[in-house]
Amino acid sequence: MKYFNIFYIIFFIILLNYLINYTNLYKKCIINDKNNKNINNQTENNNMKDFLNGYWTSDNEFAQNSEIDEMILNIDINSMTGFLVIIVDNKIVINDDFDIILNTNCNETEFVSNNINFIWNEKKFKMHIFKNKGLLQLYHNNILYASLYKDNKITALFN
Repeated sequence: MKYFNIFYIIFFIILLNYLINYTNLYKKCIINDKNNKNINNQTENNNMKDFLNGYWTSDNEFAQNSEIDEMILNIDINSMTGFLVIIVDNKIVINDDFDIILNTNCNETEFVSNNINFIWNEKKFKMHIFKNKGLLQLYHNNILYASLYKDNKITALFN
């Protein structure tokens, strides 16, 4: 009977030790997994910021529907600034610079300008980004404000 009790005590100690170590190992795995997700999110955000950086020109169909000749958007991620040029009837009707406020996941942005007449001033935009097409669409209250393609030639020229 003594051996039987000793066996149970040893078994209980081993089981307890295993559970304590397993719990600690599980916590480490969760922490490492969270760290990996954070690293992946940071990498993804950096890739997205690199993708957003540069010159964007209006989609032809969007320009026709908006009755403009051209829309040019420049985004400088390093300084978090940019400028917007809109051309109508071969005349520049808007040429404003702005500051950019991106949220952490790069799906929302604000364009803040010192010019109180700036058409996008203090509006929060949802960004729909199609990397495979090089397309960026900006929505405010489900209204399309811009549909732009990445102009890689001009971007590469100024980088």
